[in-house]
Amino acid sequence: MASVSVIVPASGQAARLRHVLKDLEAQTLRPMEIIVVTSANQTELEHQLDLANLQARVIGVAHGADEADALNVGVSSSHGDLVVVHPESASWAPTVLESATDWLQSHPAMDAVGVSASTGESAVSGSTAPLVYRRTSHAVLGYYRAPEHGNETVAENWLRRLNDRNPVYALPNTVTGHGEPQLLLAGDSTSAESAVRMAKQGFARVRSLISKTVTGRLSPASFTTRDAAEEQEVALHSAVRIGAVALGAVAIAAIALTSRRRRPSEHADA
Repeated sequence: MASVSVIVPASGQAARLRHVLKDLEAQTLRPMEIIVVTSANQTELEHQLDLANLQARVIGVAHGADEADALNVGVSSSHGDLVVVHPESASWAPTVLESATDWLQSHPAMDAVGVSASTGESAVSGSTAPLVYRRTSHAVLGYYRAPEHGNETVAENWLRRLNDRNPVYALPNTVTGHGEPQLLLAGDSTSAESAVRMAKQGFARVRSLISKTVTGRLSPASFTTRDAAEEQEVALHSAVRIGAVALGAVAIAAIALTSRRRRPSEHADA
């Protein structure tokens, strides 16, 4: 099972942190670590951590640090395979972390998954649904940053950047397990043309990586150091992952094209 780091941006109010910690103690999959980032007095917050049965610590950030800076301090101090931010205003169902982690392990080509409120029984309350993502995503996309649009939050900016790389889905029902994942952001990535383009790009990268292996540039015989062997392993892993994403794009394209072809006949029947 992948390990999860939870980042908690804290206002300094002990009651709010206590609420978050109870939320996390109730999870069916316990986080590996909880990192509380705050510019407030740390003493009372550390007392709350002492009362919790969790691996947690407080990290201070400079007064005046914005939300993106605070989150980046937390992420850079984390060690889990997966990362998720828990705002003080949110409440999670006990299955949130386990459901998201299971889904990401079953979909190794995906970078992130959201957890939406379920039908009938609320899995999440608060303004922001949790987004569980691979910590390695920061190595590719950079860290949190100030929103690029006036009506965009720091969390929405990060979600959009993740979604630009790979479609991000939301699990619709973490309580009962019913329903199918839905795209968190609607956009060009769901169109048939975009899916075909993504597939072509993915297969081109796979061919390039395999070609390097076949021609000997990444062949086992050419490796004389441990670093070179690791380079081959990373390249082959990348090829498999890119190929999986490309196949998924082909499936999206096929569904979209089929849907388009049906529309004229549907209108004619009407």
